Amino acid sequence: MPYALYAKTAENGFSGDYNDLINTLEIPSVPDSVSAFTNDAGYITDVQLAALLAALNNRIDSLQMLLNIVAPGVDVMSCPEAPTVTDFDGNVYQTVKIGNQCWMRENMRTTHYADGTPITGDFYVPTGPQEYGYLYKWSTVMNGMPSSALNPSGVTGICPTGWHVPSDAEWTQLTDYVSGQPEYVCGDNPQNIARALASQTNWNTGTTACGPGYDMSLNNATGFTALPAGDYYPGGIHDIGANTYFWTATEFSSSSAWIRWLGSHTSNVPREDYNKGNGFSIRCVRN
Repeated sequence: MPYALYAKTAENGFSGDYNDLINTLEIPSVPDSVSAFTNDAGYITDVQLAALLAALNNRIDSLQMLLNIVAPGVDVMSCPEAPTVTDFDGNVYQTVKIGNQCWMRENMRTTHYADGTPITGDFYVPTGPQEYGYLYKWSTVMNGMPSSALNPSGVTGICPTGWHVPSDAEWTQLTDYVSGQPEYVCGDNPQNIARALASQTNWNTGTTACGPGYDMSLNNATGFTALPAGDYYPGGIHDIGANTYFWTATEFSSSSAWIRWLGSHTSNVPREDYNKGNGFSIRCVRN
């Protein structure tokens, strides 16, 4: 009975409204805006906050673009010693570590050599995202330096300081490494590595199961991010969306040089020689 009487008293002792209690602390009201606080110097204003959020959204969009061109679940490693590289024009290029090599993850798009000398003529601008870069003639890429079959090539050429034009041997080192990693190979043929080097965007639809155009969501396991920038030969720019071609620093003959190329319908990365007067893309390798 005493417990029952206590419980009944407790039931009627508090209405549940904080304001019915006695000896309570006074809760201050919350201002409607920052300007209502005292000593609020240094608080961010509405205008500043809006600008900050806009800048953050732009940064998120840029990061999302990078995520969208890397195969899901792939841990792409930038070069620890050089996550980015900047050319004379101020263009900033992402990098990627593949095996023991540090490659640019984007095509060159400079209008100056590393010493500031303007590149006059002999380069072409394909229609598409800036990561397509420019299409250069072989002589422009080499900048007066002789052919090299060495690894590393030693040809600074068009590349920023500390970087060089990859030789045919350096491209072979890249493709051999990728072919030797089962996670980069499509099917049972170790030559089927085009998909692992191609970006996840912009390729024409293809019917070759191991080609970059078949299912772009499976592309770019290496993070190399080869985009279909096409090529230039007399008459204009061609093959945008279908193919991409990369110069090496190694000539085949007095009129041609070795290249590597990827196509939306092609499962491997062919090695061929092409006329030096064509305009192709260029990727640089860190010294």
